[in-house]
Amino acid sequence: MKHINPSNPALIYCGRIDFEEKDKPVFVFACSYVTFRTDSREAWITIENIHSYYQNSIGILVDGEYKGKISLADEGNQLLELTPFFDGTMHEYTIYKTMDSCHMFVFHGLDISDDATLLSAKELPKRRIEVYGDSVSAGEVSEAVEHRIRKITTESITTAFIPIPG
Repeated sequence: MKHINPSNPALIYCGRIDFEEKDKPVFVFACSYVTFRTDSREAWITIENIHSYYQNSIGILVDGEYKGKISLADEGNQLLELTPFFDGTMHEYTIYKTMDSCHMFVFHGLDISDDATLLSAKELPKRRIEVYGDSVSAGEVSEAVEHRIRKITTESITTAFIPIPG
């Protein structure tokens, strides 16, 4: 496996992310993300969760399509396997923060197959929109599968709405 540091220029970031330490970016706001392209057959990311409340998770998009989420432990560095989302052909992957201020996380890097190619994702648009508001507009219910509305519980809150990062 080869390790990709968070400061690698092929990793494209968007959202409220603290880059005070370039190889320890802190994802603060919901839907903040890192995106990249690779043809790796396997991958892992290392994340340190800064837990406040609720069950925290990260979301995974492949070529812009929601593929699922991975629950995070309340504390400590965690090596999270992304291999089930990888098939050895070139795809664009997006790892994003699914929840609001109930947690933050530190991204410590990505590990991909030794023979894999890592490329930048498409460039971010020059124009940006920044939204301020209540917990809903801050991302409390920022995931929706096909925009379905259903009874929201603490356990299901992270699957209520799908974000559209980018």
